[in-house]
Amino acid sequence: MGLGVRVRHMMGPLEPVVTDCYRLLFFDMAAFARELCHLSTPRRVLEVGCGEGALVTHLARLWPAARIDGIDLTSRLGRMYRGDRARVRFQRLAVEDFAAADPGGMDLVVLCDVLHHIPWDRHPGIFAAAARVLRPGGLVVVKEWVRDGNPAYWLGYFSDRYITGDRIRYGTREEWVQALRAAFGPSALQREFAIAPWSCNRAFVLLGKG
Repeated sequence: MGLGVRVRHMMGPLEPVVTDCYRLLFFDMAAFARELCHLSTPRRVLEVGCGEGALVTHLARLWPAARIDGIDLTSRLGRMYRGDRARVRFQRLAVEDFAAADPGGMDLVVLCDVLHHIPWDRHPGIFAAAARVLRPGGLVVVKEWVRDGNPAYWLGYFSDRYITGDRIRYGTREEWVQALRAAFGPSALQREFAIAPWSCNRAFVLLGKG
C-alpha cells in the first residue's frame, strides 16, 4: 500500500473529500466525464482499471440509463464509488478475461490513467481485448498523463512515483498516438483533447474495429 493510500485511510469519513481535492490539483475528472458525454449516449460502458470507482461515480450520474462495468485487479475495487449500484457492477478481473466472457457488447470503453502503471509490452494485448468487447461502431477513450517536460508534468510524476508508490512509465503524445494507431488502425483516431487543469492530461478517442 502506497503512502498516499495510507494517509487517505487515516482521514476516516473525510477521505472522499480529501481525495477529490487532491485529485483536482492534477486532473478535473468531472470535466473529463462531461467531455465523454459529448461523444455518445452509450447503453453499456466499461471502465478498465477503474480503481476505487471515482470515475464510475461521475459516469453513472451523467448517464442515468446506462449499465456500467468497472474492472480492476486492486483489492480496493470500487470502495469509494458513490451512487446507485443497481446499474453498476465492479469485478476484480483483467480486461482479457472480461473480453472472453462478454465480447461485443460495449458502446464505450474507457482507460483513464491506467496504462502508465502497466508495462508497455502488455499494452497491445490490453488494446486488443478492449477492441473485442466493443460493438460495431463503439468507441475507446484512452486518457493519459503525457510526458512533455513542463513543471506540472514533473509534479504529477512525483505524485505517482513516490506518493502513490507505483513504478510508472509515461509516454509522449507522439508515442501514444503511434501505439494507438498500431493497435486500432491508422484511421481509428477520431479526436484528441486536453483536460483541465494541465496540458499533460490528454485523451484520445478511437473508433473500434468492426
